Amino acid sequence: MSNQDNEKLLSDLNAANKKIEHLSEVLNESESTNLRLSEQVRVLKEEVRRLERNKEREQHAENLEYLKNVFIKFATLSPCSEKAMLIPVLTTMLKLSPAEQQQLKSISGDIDGDESSTSGWGSYLHRWSGLA
Repeated sequence: MSNQDNEKLLSDLNAANKKIEHLSEVLNESESTNLRLSEQVRVLKEEVRRLERNKEREQHAENLEYLKNVFIKFATLSPCSEKAMLIPVLTTMLKLSPAEQQQLKSISGDIDGDESSTSGWGSYLHRWSGLA
């Protein structure tokens, strides 16, 4: 091998080493960018979940206000058919079991589910109709 061949091989080797060094830097930059983007994806997914939970809470807050009003009305009414008419609303909103629904009926004075109980407006009808 001649001196020129050796210099050419040495030059090619240096160029290959520089290319390897450059590609290693590019790879390291790509890996660090990938890690940073993966972390951003994780943070953004967490933020999306947090916003979804907040949206659910807002919807429940509106429902809770309505539920509060229905419950206050139920609790403050004396036993009557109007109180019994709130039981299906409470049952739906609170997902009450049949036993819990029965407890509310007994509290409301509507044990049989009959809405013509003796209290309320229905108890005055016999006086007006002369059926007493």
